Formats: sequence, C-alpha cells, structure tokens
Amino acid sequence: MSDQDQVPSDGEQPESAEPDEDLLDDQADAAEDFIHGLLDVLDMDGEAEADITEDTIEVRIAGPDMGILIGRHGSTLEALQEL
Repeated sequence: MSDQDQVPSDGEQPESAEPDEDLLDDQADAAEDFIHGLLDVLDMDGEAEADITEDTIEVRIAGPDMGILIGRHGSTLEALQEL
C-alpha cells in the first residue's frame, strides 16, 4: 500500500471482532422465521428453534417426516445450511 492509500488514524482502535449480540439475535429470529415459512409452504408439521453459541447460530428442526428436509444423500439439508 502506498502512502496515498493509507487513511490517517484518529486514534480510535478497530472494533472488536466479536459479533454484535443484537445482530446475532436478529439473524437467529430470521432463521427461525425462514424455517417456519418453509415448513408452511411444504405443508409440513414441525418446529424450529435457534440457539446462539458464541458466534454461531444453530437451528434445530423437529417434527414428523423430517427426512424430506434432509433429502437424498443430505442434499436438501446441505442446501439449507448454506442459506
């Protein structure tokens, strides 16, 4: 980086790399809402619950016939995990 590319510092330190709790809560709520909507569209009974551990959101889905959400060789589940 050349001297022209550098931005002068005003003495503030960069923000912590820790995720914002409110942002994680919003993302967890959005994940639950997405799964509930998906279950509704597929006309499936089930529940989704999101938990936050450190900087990870884990969504658990429970109900009958959840094999449809897993898909053949786990392909549907893998696609959902990417979302």
